Amino acid sequence: MPYDPRENVNEISEEILERAVRLAEPVHMAGFTAHVAVFADSYFSELYARYKSGKDRLDPFFAALLEEKIRQAGLAFDVIVPIPIHAREKRERTFDAVHELAARLSERTGVPVVEALKKTRLVPLQRGLSHAERKINLVGAFQKTMDVEGRVLLLDDYVTTGSTFLETGRFFEDPVYLALATTHH
Repeated sequence: MPYDPRENVNEISEEILERAVRLAEPVHMAGFTAHVAVFADSYFSELYARYKSGKDRLDPFFAALLEEKIRQAGLAFDVIVPIPIHAREKRERTFDAVHELAARLSERTGVPVVEALKKTRLVPLQRGLSHAERKINLVGAFQKTMDVEGRVLLLDDYVTTGSTFLETGRFFEDPVYLALATTHH
């Protein structure tokens, strides 16, 4: 039987930390750097889908994975800014996976979470759109709500083309973008 983090999410072996995700090569876009911790196999990807849907509270497990990948990559940052969902999405869903993940990562690292972004409008689903369409789809969808001191870690979950990163990264000086999973395998 595969490892099941629901049994004890607070005690994760080094082997699982290494096996569950791998850190992809950093991607440099428009002066920003994006880091993606990619799920090593479909089992961990399915666990994340269950977490994101609110079925299993695995944020401590996924925060531990991210913390390890952050350490391995030598990433330094002063605040964690989660990529927000729209207020209507928040009402419709009972769970905001990225926000909860940011809170657990903050507990593990001691780095504060700052709600410095707001999603100002609903956008059509990115799924099925081309890279150019995704970029256009997100233009003006986010607003900076406050100034932030220090280096920002923009935390997201899925990344495909980097359009969300480009749209939100422009608000901060030299941000680090970290996503837990990619939709490309």
